[in-house]
Amino acid sequence: MEQFSTNLRYVFDRMWRMGYGTVRGLHFRDGEPVLDPPFDVVRTVRLPDSSPPRQLTITSHCPTKREHFAFQQELAAIGTGVIDVVKVHDGLPVGLEIHEQP
Repeated sequence: MEQFSTNLRYVFDRMWRMGYGTVRGLHFRDGEPVLDPPFDVVRTVRLPDSSPPRQLTITSHCPTKREHFAFQQELAAIGTGVIDVVKVHDGLPVGLEIHEQP
C-alpha cells in the first residue's frame, strides 16, 4: 500500500470499513483526495447480515486490488474536482458519479 498517498489510503480504509454503500462529495486536487471539506460515508446494511463488522484497516490487512489502482488512475486522469458518489461494494470502489462541466 506504500504506492498510495496518505489521503488515498485513508479513503480506501473508510471504504473497507464501510463494506457496502456510497461515499458522497469526495473532493480531489491534482489527482489526490482532499479531506477538507470532509466527505460523507453512507453505509448500506445488507439484511440479514451475518458477517462481523469490518474493523480491519486496509494498510495492514486488505490486499491491494485492481479497483484501488483503477480509482487512483481515474483521479489522476480527471485532475481536480468533486466526485458526487463513489459506489462501494465489499469494501472496494466499483463506480463513480461525477458532474462534468459543459
